[in-house]
Amino acid sequence: VGYEKAKAAYYRALAAAGIGRMSEAKILLRRASLAFGKESNLGFLGASALLTAILAGSTIERRRALLKAIRHFSRAQLPLWSATADIHATFDSQLRTEALARLSRNKAARGVPHLYAAWQTRLGDARAAAGRANEASRHWEMAANCLDRIKAQLPPLGIRSQSGKAEHSPHVKLV
Repeated sequence: VGYEKAKAAYYRALAAAGIGRMSEAKILLRRASLAFGKESNLGFLGASALLTAILAGSTIERRRALLKAIRHFSRAQLPLWSATADIHATFDSQLRTEALARLSRNKAARGVPHLYAAWQTRLGDARAAAGRANEASRHWEMAANCLDRIKAQLPPLGIRSQSGKAEHSPHVKLV
């Protein structure tokens, strides 16, 4: 029962954040994290820590939550989630180098197109900041090529935009 209530609190926190109810989201997230901790559910503890990082108000809070998420995902052996947390970590100057190194060893970062494109973009940004423009361009080109391959598989824009108009955000209904 604790696990199911924790999941419900987590998803309600996600929905609350989606409609801008940040204080409600943070309360629900703390409740979910405590319950997942009691259950020793490393995957959801990591997901809760990652959402905490995304919602964090300060750099220190964000960094602490990201490191916690990375640790939980690593211990739970969840490469896709680890790569997602590492992508977020690349935006922190103190975490960037180690996060990029972990991404280079992560099979999900190489195999999941949106993670690959994000990783190559961040790697290009890091190379550009280091004054290595040729390397940066190569990484950005690899990211763009990946996105182009994805775009080529999508239906025409007119079809996509027509079906998208019928969809509404589910967040309001969930909260």
